[in-house]
Order: sequence, then C-alpha cells, then structure tokens
Amino acid sequence: MTAASPDWLALHHGELHPAYAADEWIIFFDGKQQYWLEIVPAQGKFGCKITQSINGAKIPNPAVCDSPNAALQAGLDVLRKSLGW
Repeated sequence: MTAASPDWLALHHGELHPAYAADEWIIFFDGKQQYWLEIVPAQGKFGCKITQSINGAKIPNPAVCDSPNAALQAGLDVLRKSLGW
C-alpha cells in the first residue's frame, strides 16, 4: 500500500513514511518520529490505530472502512482533527 503525505501534514513540516510492516505508517514532524498509524481489523473491515510515539498515548479512532487505504485516510483525518488543524 502506498500513500503520499497529505497537504495539511506537509504544511506543518510533517511527513508520512511507511514503516517496516506493510500495514504501518510513521508520521514525522521536523524529522522526529511523532505518531504511529497501524491498519487493524475492525468489524470484518479495516480500522486505523493511532499512537503517539513519544508517550504511547492512543488517539481514539472509531472509523471502520472497506479498504486499508480508506482506513489510513480516515486515521490521518482523525489525527489532523485531534491536532486542531
């Protein structure tokens, strides 16, 4: 699965990079790892677990999506909103 950094993320000096596992993504701000997004099973479909890397805090994401890509986009949207952007 491939994904580009959303415009809002780049606007705040952030980058989205794939992690080692195919279903995991890392968000960096100013070159420092800040968030970990993981595509997970959810009610027979897909969800996205969001974790703040520096303290392990979870950001609730109730979205259930039909595809891994849609789950990633939903996770990114939840993160954007939680950051107030």
